[in-house]
Amino acid sequence: MGNDGGSIPRRIELVKEKQKNVKQNPDIERSAAWLHCALSKQPLEQPVVSDALGKLYNQDAVIEFLLDKSAYGDGDKICSYIQSSKDIIKLTLVPNPGCDDVQSNNDATTMGNLDKDIKGRFNCPISMKEMNGKHRFVYLRTCGCVFAEQALKEIHAKECCGKAFTTADIVVLNPTKEEIEPIKKALEVQRLQLKAEKVGGIIEEALSLFPSPFAYRIHLE
Repeated sequence: MGNDGGSIPRRIELVKEKQKNVKQNPDIERSAAWLHCALSKQPLEQPVVSDALGKLYNQDAVIEFLLDKSAYGDGDKICSYIQSSKDIIKLTLVPNPGCDDVQSNNDATTMGNLDKDIKGRFNCPISMKEMNGKHRFVYLRTCGCVFAEQALKEIHAKECCGKAFTTADIVVLNPTKEEIEPIKKALEVQRLQLKAEKVGGIIEEALSLFPSPFAYRIHLE
């Protein structure tokens, strides 16, 4: 009964076809990662912490997760590798003087606002670039200071807050999906090594509690 003599498509078929054509805007995804806590999904509020994967969290949310792993439904998937406060670093963030906290919160909580030029709540203390997802940012594991990646490269610094650091101490915030995979593998290898060392230490300690059978034999002789 259609104009071309064919059948009229049902509404459910039209909806399915529309869903196939919908693609997630990567800019919206990226902006959301810089404005929200990865765990609670609430707007980022100081104190802010990060982990080895460079995700951003509200410190209160992580503490709540450590006390109760069921506090957040998908917490075990988001940050299962965070087992204690030793697995996170408190970030030293520089507030953006040109940012209105009220407006920033409104932008952060309204998904429709993520496709416009959002004012980042924090910026790089060197270049003054805003931390809003448009530029790559990093933090130092040695002190927690946060910089725009390019700015840190340009000053060729080897020390911050009186603490020396190397490239191994530089962690990229909100890295790309391609960058995350090798980091996850490295964390898993590190976890297995620590577990093996712990087991080895327990065995060694247990053996030290008992005299060697050879020593006992020599004593008898």
